Amino acid sequence: GNFHLSGKHTLSFRTDYFNNQVLAEMIMYPEGASSMYMQTWPASGRSDIGFYLNDVYKINQGTQLLINSRVDWATTTLKEGFGMDQLEVFYPNIQSVNQHIVGAVNLKLKQLIKSNWIAELHAGYGERLPTLSETFGFYLFNRYDGYDYIGQPDLVPEKNWSTDLTLNYFTNRVQVTATGFYNYLSDYIFSSIHPELSVMTPGAHGVKIYENIPSATMVGGEVSVLTNFSKNFQFITAAKYTHGRDFEGTPLPLIPPLTINTTLRYSVKHFNVQFENESAS
Repeated sequence: GNFHLSGKHTLSFRTDYFNNQVLAEMIMYPEGASSMYMQTWPASGRSDIGFYLNDVYKINQGTQLLINSRVDWATTTLKEGFGMDQLEVFYPNIQSVNQHIVGAVNLKLKQLIKSNWIAELHAGYGERLPTLSETFGFYLFNRYDGYDYIGQPDLVPEKNWSTDLTLNYFTNRVQVTATGFYNYLSDYIFSSIHPELSVMTPGAHGVKIYENIPSATMVGGEVSVLTNFSKNFQFITAAKYTHGRDFEGTPLPLIPPLTINTTLRYSVKHFNVQFENESAS
């Protein structure tokens, strides 16, 4: 829904609900032995009801303040049966039902500096529920790093304090956007190697188990340029870099390196052809 509270306020709200049910089964046929059945996603599910509220406050002709918040109430359920029995090997006191309330609030100030310059300053706090894979996954193979992953049913939601500054420059032909950001995450959901555990996937490097660590930080930036060469030709390039470290100063794994995406797009009537290239350090 959308409505005007006054001449300077524009409010919008949204409420939504979802229910996910997952099950992934696997049968292994080891050489010279009987087949083995397992559930890499034990039969489980999550229902979530959320409410979102956004207010755009027009302070004056060139200044806007955006405030939004969201609250979610989630119920995560692990069904009794084979999948729960598997996880009880690692977690004898596993609970079949967990409930969490998570929230987020964000403030953004948009300032028109000149006729073709806009600055945006954002600060926010948000919480993230652990996914069903992070909660109940059982020897899920990740081909990006080559490890089997085991979930952790007792994970608590991740907390994130974030801030970023964005500068936008635009003309009829060119648009340039530059952003710098800093995130501090507490109860960061991290996966650590457990060398005492044997792999389930042939060729896997080892086994990782999800856990909450005290904190982590991520800092980085992004620059993008959009150019309209003509009515039909458009060129877009964007570079992004993120650097993450945990509470001990160790670099975080699986963080994208410096990445540059380049796009050349040609449009004519109802058709367009696009060439894309991605480069990464």
